[in-house]
Amino acid sequence: MTLHDRTKALLADTLRMMMEQRKLADIRIGEICEKAEVSRSTFYYHFQDKYDLLAWIVDKIFLPHDSNFAFTDPDARANVYETVKNDARFFKMVYSDPGISELAGHLVEYDVAFYEKLAKNALGVSELTQEQAFSLKMFVYGGIYTSRDWVLNGFKIEPAVMSNMMTACMPAWLLEVVSKVQTGNDKQITN
Repeated sequence: MTLHDRTKALLADTLRMMMEQRKLADIRIGEICEKAEVSRSTFYYHFQDKYDLLAWIVDKIFLPHDSNFAFTDPDARANVYETVKNDARFFKMVYSDPGISELAGHLVEYDVAFYEKLAKNALGVSELTQEQAFSLKMFVYGGIYTSRDWVLNGFKIEPAVMSNMMTACMPAWLLEVVSKVQTGNDKQITN
């Protein structure tokens, strides 16, 4: 691990530890730096703000699942939900924070970009139609905020069931793209 990565990991571990005792909204950058024994300039070299750091932490949690299959395969998506459930305490703290819109914005941006690239490549187009772009964003926003509710309501639905319900809510054109990509037949997709 490089010094750059170790510093980011140190800041991430420090923030996670601090979130055990206080809400994210109450934690200041200076406090993170003091506990991690790094300067503020070091923090800002790596992250824009504490929400950027939080997004980095979440990215690291999901990195093992970061492949086409986490987005296209219901079993892989169920594994992502299982990961969230297994780290329930952290995700409850994250999703109950008033600054959730910062993290949700990051997740939405990431998911929309992924599905958009997947769809454009599979469909052989440079831009999605207005209807496709709209339905994609509705699906992603709904998924992010439904996942938030799932966490905050105590994981009452099993991860595999969550995954299947998310697949059932996918717009038909996107479901066709995902199915074709899964089977390797993405060159046969109709627009």
